[in-house]
Amino acid sequence: MFDESFNLSRTYFSVLQTLRLASNMIDDAMQDWAYLRQEWDAVAVSSQMFSQDDLDAAAHNWNTTTALLEVRVQRVQARITRKSEDVKSLRDGV
Repeated sequence: MFDESFNLSRTYFSVLQTLRLASNMIDDAMQDWAYLRQEWDAVAVSSQMFSQDDLDAAAHNWNTTTALLEVRVQRVQARITRKSEDVKSLRDGV
């Protein structure tokens, strides 16, 4: 089945592009999160506004939140990969 109007081809490539962009945005968000953590560490420690107990609690919270985010990111990225493969499998019909 050949798509003479190229509507299916356009849709196919649009979906793949959207999935790729979503994946990139998730990666960027995680990089921003890591940068935010570095900035927090630099400012919090150098400011001497916080006690060591406060800094330890904040580090624990950052680590816990980062671990939760990483698990969710892995799930979403795996789902995006599966959906991309599903779409790519439709290539013969385009």
